[in-house]
Amino acid sequence: MVDLRKIKGIKTRDMILLTALEILFKEGRTGLTTRRLAEKAEISKGNIYHHFKNMDMLLEEAFKYHLEISSNAMLNFEYNNLESLIENFVINIISFFNDQKTACITSHDPFLELISENNHFLNILEETEKIMKEWLISSIYKFVKKELSNELDSYLSDVISLFIEGARSNIFFMKKDVTSYKKTWKILSKHLVKKILEETK
Repeated sequence: MVDLRKIKGIKTRDMILLTALEILFKEGRTGLTTRRLAEKAEISKGNIYHHFKNMDMLLEEAFKYHLEISSNAMLNFEYNNLESLIENFVINIISFFNDQKTACITSHDPFLELISENNHFLNILEETEKIMKEWLISSIYKFVKKELSNELDSYLSDVISLFIEGARSNIFFMKKDVTSYKKTWKILSKHLVKKILEETK
């Protein structure tokens, strides 16, 4: 039997998180107060504390929710060959760390300061990056339908890690030029595709 109260509780929790994210992105961290959140979500303060023990917990859960939505969106793309798979992944990772239009992490992100100062938030981000990396490697294996040598598998893992960590460091933290970064990794992705295709012929 469907538990309607449980479903309603999940919907309310998600609505609180989405409202919190809206406030964070429009008004910043100082704008996110219990009073403001209750007012905008049209619920009681008690309802907020029913789902979240305190504002620190709410902020952490909002960050996780934000990353989940953003990463799911960036991994939802079509590809018809290995090159388009890797190139689209490269473009989407760059957008994930830079593009405001995708509502992903941006230089104006209210979580930037938290990630810079708090290892816990950085660890959460790194876990999301790990999921992205595993998704790409899994997609490559599904596409080529062959096992890669240990050497190439290790190289593939290292290159993808380097790319994701580099995007976070150079684009998100250091605000380096996206165009040149994209060009560099597009060249590297072609090299990666070539190595994979050569081994899986």
